[in-house]
Amino acid sequence: SNTLDDYEEGTFTPTLAGTTAAGNEPTGSGYYVKVGRIVHAQLRFSNVTVSGAEGSMRIGGFPQTIFDTNSAYGLTTNFQSQNIDFNGAKHQSWYASGAGQFDLLESTDGGDWTDGAVTNTTGIYFNLQITYMVD
Repeated sequence: SNTLDDYEEGTFTPTLAGTTAAGNEPTGSGYYVKVGRIVHAQLRFSNVTVSGAEGSMRIGGFPQTIFDTNSAYGLTTNFQSQNIDFNGAKHQSWYASGAGQFDLLESTDGGDWTDGAVTNTTGIYFNLQITYMVD
């Protein structure tokens, strides 16, 4: 699985939840390409409602086991969102918090990184492209 001829592509169904209380966990659509130990995933949530969620924003359902969880090595190449309140935070980053999930961190200019809070929100749209290593 460590060679460039180890190639796989497919679709997956990502979920959106809170880390403290999951809430209603709306689903999105996703596509991935895996070459060797590197996975590039693209996903989209379109007009979903998050209700009852608390804590950080968590995206789950990734198709491959993420190498070295609890690390901030996931490279976010593109994150576009609409109707998500970041409470003034200007920067967002994702870190691997489990085998198939990433949690959101956020920061204002020069501030500490904190959990990216989820609030009960309707009409959420976002696209994410993320590249990460697998076992």
